[in-house]
Amino acid sequence: MDGRAHVAVYAVNGEQAPIDVRLTTPYGDAKRSAVQPDAGAYVLVSSRATSVPAGTATVAGYLWDGVGHHEVRTVPYAGVACG
Repeated sequence: MDGRAHVAVYAVNGEQAPIDVRLTTPYGDAKRSAVQPDAGAYVLVSSRATSVPAGTATVAGYLWDGVGHHEVRTVPYAGVACG
């Protein structure tokens, strides 16, 4: 892209109702509101460096149905070095 390493995180809503999703990496995060069932949420963040060591990202889903539900998953990603 631009000689910098990037981290991309993609999550799909597997619930029957819209959810809010927060995608977090060591390089930044993003929130997507009202992600529809079977739709995806995506974030691409720049490390501002030419390489990224292997690490983890956090995907948190929030379902507001009068009670509120919250689920968090930690997902690994591979390291990358740009030339």
